[in-house]
Order: sequence, then structure tokens, then C-alpha cells
Amino acid sequence: MGIQYIAIHRSHFRLQQEMAMQMLKQTVWTSLNNADAWVVCIGVMSCVGLATGLLG
Repeated sequence: MGIQYIAIHRSHFRLQQEMAMQMLKQTVWTSLNNADAWVVCIGVMSCVGLATGLLG
């Protein structure tokens, strides 16, 4: 475990973050006029920001 585990976990988290951002962009572009999409978007961004702050 130790440092190697942390490195693997961090790269995995970064990959998840990139996937989340791609999904987020797609959702925003496909439903710009949908208020629910904005609520979800803001919620996801808050969670990602919080997670990044805690783990970063």
C-alpha cells in the first residue's frame, strides 16, 4: 500500500473527473434550456469541487 496506492487512487480519481466533465459538457449542451439540467450541473460541480478540495 502506501505511496503507490495513493498514486493509483489519484490517477483513477482524475480519470473519473475527466469522464464527469465530458458528461457534464454533453448534458449542458444537449439541454441548455432545461432548468433541471442546470440544477444537476451545479450539484455535480459542487460535489466535484468539494471532493477536489478534500482530496487535493
